[in-house]
Amino acid sequence: MANKRSEPQVLQLLDKIEHRLDLINEYVAWMIHAEQRFNVGQRVEFSRLADDQGISKGRKKGVRTGTVKTIDDSFIIGVQLDGYKRPAGFHHSFFNPMRGPKLF
Repeated sequence: MANKRSEPQVLQLLDKIEHRLDLINEYVAWMIHAEQRFNVGQRVEFSRLADDQGISKGRKKGVRTGTVKTIDDSFIIGVQLDGYKRPAGFHHSFFNPMRGPKLF
C-alpha cells in the first residue's frame, strides 16, 4: 500500500515546499541583472513581489506603471512612475515589463 500521511503532516510538508520555493525566488532575483531584463524607455508595472513587500502601496492615486529612465547598476533601475516628476531607484525585481514575460 502507498504511504498514507495525516492531514497535519501534509500541510506541514506543503509549508516546507512553499518556504523552499520562496527562497529560490529570492535567489533568482539576485542572479538576474537589470540590464538583461529592461531597456531605457521601456514601460513597466509593479510586480507581485512589490505587492508582497508593500513597495507598490502608498503611491499617489494608485500608480502602478512607469517608464525606465536609467539602469544604475546590476540591480537598480530608475523608474519614473506615471504622475511623478522625478525617477526613483528600485530593485529590478519590483517591476515587470508591460509586454512580455512576467518574471516576478
